Amino acid sequence: IINYNVVNMNDLNNYSSVFSNAGQNGNGICLKIGKEVEKIPAYLFYSKTNETFANVDIVEFAEGSVCESIGAYAFYNCKNMSKFITPDNVSFIGEYAFYNCECLSDINIPENVISIGNQAYGNCGISQIKYNAIKLESLNEDSNIFYSYLLLNPNGIKVTIGKEVTKIPAYIFNNV
Repeated sequence: IINYNVVNMNDLNNYSSVFSNAGQNGNGICLKIGKEVEKIPAYLFYSKTNETFANVDIVEFAEGSVCESIGAYAFYNCKNMSKFITPDNVSFIGEYAFYNCECLSDINIPENVISIGNQAYGNCGISQIKYNAIKLESLNEDSNIFYSYLLLNPNGIKVTIGKEVTKIPAYIFNNV
């Protein structure tokens, strides 16, 4: 278990990801994010290679989480991550934030999300998307948020649109 309670950490870069090899010598990690954590910094669990990667299985946020941002590449290559429920307060999901999280099958996009970066969920094993964003900015055709070049789910993807959603941004499901 990693209890993450850092409230004022700046974004990292691809040379300083602090947890890039976490959990390699045992079972997967359960990451527990504290209530007061406002953002998950860029590159926090980023791994450059497919041979060594952060072995994060589950990410849990404390009840009443105030987290508003998931940084670019934050969980890039966390191949074994199977559970991540995005807190309702999140408004920004950075580019490649969950790229190559092959075991991540259920995605939720909360109502407060206004921005999702390019290929944020690329190469994930998505089987279900719960889409509730009501303020998401327009996307361009190259965003490919859910793009996968791997055939991780040959049975297709179930998309559930929330009852408060009044518009679906252009290209949101491009290349799903």
